[in-house]
Amino acid sequence: MMLPRDLLYAGIKKVAEDNGLTIVPKGTYGASALSSSALFERVYQWIDIPRSEGTCGASALSSSALFERVYQWIDIPRSEVRVIFKYEFFSTKCFSIRRDVPITCKLVTSVSDLKSQLCKEELIPLEAIKELRFEDEELEENKTLRSYNMQDDASINIIQAQLFEIIYVKGLEGPDFPITANLYGTALELKKMYSEKQNIGIDAIQFNYEGRELKDDRILCYYGISTKTTIEVIVEPLYERLFILRANQPIIIVTANLYGTVKELKQIYCEKDGIHPEAVQFIHKGKQLEDDCILSFYGISCDDTLQVTLFLKGGGQLFYIDMDEYNSDYDYDFTKVNDYSSTFSRGGISYTRPVGSYRYAINIKKYGDKKWLGCVNGAGEWAVAYHGTKANNILPIVQNGFQLAKCERFRYGKGIYCTPDPKTAIGYATEFKHKTSFFSFEKSYKVVLQTRVDPYTMEKIEKADDQKYDGDYWLIPNDRDIRPYGVCIFPV
Repeated sequence: MMLPRDLLYAGIKKVAEDNGLTIVPKGTYGASALSSSALFERVYQWIDIPRSEGTCGASALSSSALFERVYQWIDIPRSEVRVIFKYEFFSTKCFSIRRDVPITCKLVTSVSDLKSQLCKEELIPLEAIKELRFEDEELEENKTLRSYNMQDDASINIIQAQLFEIIYVKGLEGPDFPITANLYGTALELKKMYSEKQNIGIDAIQFNYEGRELKDDRILCYYGISTKTTIEVIVEPLYERLFILRANQPIIIVTANLYGTVKELKQIYCEKDGIHPEAVQFIHKGKQLEDDCILSFYGISCDDTLQVTLFLKGGGQLFYIDMDEYNSDYDYDFTKVNDYSSTFSRGGISYTRPVGSYRYAINIKKYGDKKWLGCVNGAGEWAVAYHGTKANNILPIVQNGFQLAKCERFRYGKGIYCTPDPKTAIGYATEFKHKTSFFSFEKSYKVVLQTRVDPYTMEKIEKADDQKYDGDYWLIPNDRDIRPYGVCIFPV
């Protein structure tokens, strides 16, 4: 049977009197208050109402039902209330980040203390919260919750502060990527910034710091991230088909990770085509691709076509050797060779190999037969010589050959100067700088042309007292008797 209202009321009245409370009309406050839990505990003790259904009699009130009915019939003010803090950071077409934090506190708690309690539970600094708002009104820190007539499950909106600092994002390849991030913003906000800068799908990004994954709805300072902190990024691969176009060659099809670096694509391509990665420069829609940037950064997508050139930077100007001027079949890596003290011969004349360089072979089809390029000291074979020059002279010489009419200085007679000693040729080459990635420092190089010269027309110059370098000097009177067949790049 149901509990008579007058009996319940009598029990509540007894509890109120025992605790110095006065039952007043609904809508007003008494001089003091019991907590809700203390109220229904004492009512149960005094009138012995069973606490759950089925324990006594035909029916019984649960404690929560009793507690609600007590407050409906009389107005003993509550001393505690549960508030729900609402985080709502930002929304995109794909994501809407919200997180609710429930906290039970006393109505006499000040807004300032409530903020401190929230920060303690959330493990964030006080400075991370700009303000708290309830029903579109900013809460004043010196006021209590009762001042705002809050009831259970009242929603308090959190307005985040902003603290922008530089942090670094480290991937598996390349140097750290600097980004200016809000330390009081969420990991998802950082993902959004990184996604926009690198053109990566936001759902492919995961950040880790000190072995912990950064959850989307947690702010960065929660993890102890501060200025100049380095966090790790893991990007889920996105493999797509790309076409690599090389002049006068069949198109090469590769499957590449669009979220991988240009350097990784170079390695894939060079394994297929046998070219040294440092020789390759990719071009996409007229823009040269830097090694440490990811492909999607340049807007590269499935079935896009990339062009390949041999690219260098020198003399303050950019230049490249187009692939139809280039023959990768005869490239050679002399950086791993140490035989400078050894001598070799071509055309019956000794020379030294370009130790320490990487040689990119030039296409020599325009010269017809290849007897002059023989390697057995046979008839018609020309001698090996080196020519040092400015980096921006390389392309015209490769394309058009040596042109005596364009030469200016003839200290030992009119002709093209060369030497069988690469070190001597390096002395006449000008230094140029080149960097292979957006983040790397520029490195210094010198470029020397490896040539063949007709041994029958070549003139050896006697060493002069003021000769700058020790190697032999050769003079080629006719520019038709010297042919470039390799570009040797020496790191300085």
